[in-house]
Amino acid sequence: MSKLTLFEKWNAPKPPKPPKKKKKDADLPPVPEKPKEIRPFPLTFVGVIPSKRLFEEKKILVVGNGSWGPLLLKEGAERVVSFVSELPDGRQSDDRRTPVLPIPNGGEYPCPDGCFDTVFLSGALSATEEPEKLLAELARITVPAATVCIEETPYRSPHGSGLDDVIRMPYGHLLFDKKTIVRGCADAWKDLPEAERKKKMRFTARRELDGTLRFLPKERGMSGAKLKRNVPAVFETKNLIFRPIEKGICPTLAKIPGVRDFASEKIVMVLEKKTVTAQAAEKKDA
Repeated sequence: MSKLTLFEKWNAPKPPKPPKKKKKDADLPPVPEKPKEIRPFPLTFVGVIPSKRLFEEKKILVVGNGSWGPLLLKEGAERVVSFVSELPDGRQSDDRRTPVLPIPNGGEYPCPDGCFDTVFLSGALSATEEPEKLLAELARITVPAATVCIEETPYRSPHGSGLDDVIRMPYGHLLFDKKTIVRGCADAWKDLPEAERKKKMRFTARRELDGTLRFLPKERGMSGAKLKRNVPAVFETKNLIFRPIEKGICPTLAKIPGVRDFASEKIVMVLEKKTVTAQAAEKKDA
């Protein structure tokens, strides 16, 4: 059996299994399951970090998601500027207080030095070719004691390829070579109706099918160790959290160094920019 045949076998959609009923509960009406609360990435820090420190009267920069502006304004933010890969509906700006702009090609953001108090990065480091330059640019445009919150999907996680719409097989990007994955993605793309293509296949999947392979190479993928290496000296790491996959033994594996990337759905890092006094003291000691 060829690799492609095996890939297609695992990638084929499976019919949902009927729920099993216990004998003693056979005559009882089914209890509706509570929907799992999904909180937007910026709000997952509330309770860990004081809301006042993150949002209230803060100038916030968002890289990677342009839909959080109105939400953060409700949390008390003074202004939210978003830089995204694809503009929503081709608009340059939704509102004066929540402008949405394209990510600059040169890597330098059109912002003056020290103009943001809080920064949220959602998948932005793995989408850029030089993550260390992006973090260095953030060091320039943030004020002292600014908070930078980073969320990334580990490359070695079940869906670390960024192609969830077409690769349904967990760890498929680690088990097959690039050529096999691209051929499998192309077949999945052709089989989808036009309406479903527009609904499901995001810009990441289209880029893969075009052959750019931006998310598949290992050197582009993120891990906890790589995140630590890319942090500039001007920042201090406050938290590094591996958010486990809530299945089986994954919560236990996510606590073990060396394998936690395989059992985590997200890596969350919180950085704090050092004050001018702290930076001067470090230079003096050096």
